Amino acid sequence: MKVTLALLLLLLACGGDSAPTAAGGRGSEGDPGIHLQEQTSRRAIRIKIDMKSQRQLQREVDDGHQPWRLEPIDVAVASIAVHGHEDVDAERCSLVLQKKAEATVACRGRSGFVVKLKRLVKPNGIWTAVEIQITP
Repeated sequence: MKVTLALLLLLLACGGDSAPTAAGGRGSEGDPGIHLQEQTSRRAIRIKIDMKSQRQLQREVDDGHQPWRLEPIDVAVASIAVHGHEDVDAERCSLVLQKKAEATVACRGRSGFVVKLKRLVKPNGIWTAVEIQITP
């Protein structure tokens, strides 16, 4: 399993030079305050975060709503779907790294994905996707 995951990460790191076609702008209504910014030198989407919206989402989770935002794999799958790749589900994802305030999830659909997440609001709080790397 570790060898397969290491190979997947190596393949993702060696992806081509073309950038994803996602344009800048607001994310979906499900993720308020999240904006896209393309990086043309890598196949990656950096996500700008509106901290006011993230604090509101944290309050909602603290009140018992949207508990999936406490699970890095679930947040990664939702973030990938928001960016137009709805063919990925949690069973095709694995947690590569999890520290107190950052995590990395690798997923496979028609494309490969590595999602970097952070806990931006508080320790043990919600996970927020900050970057999605995509390979064909």
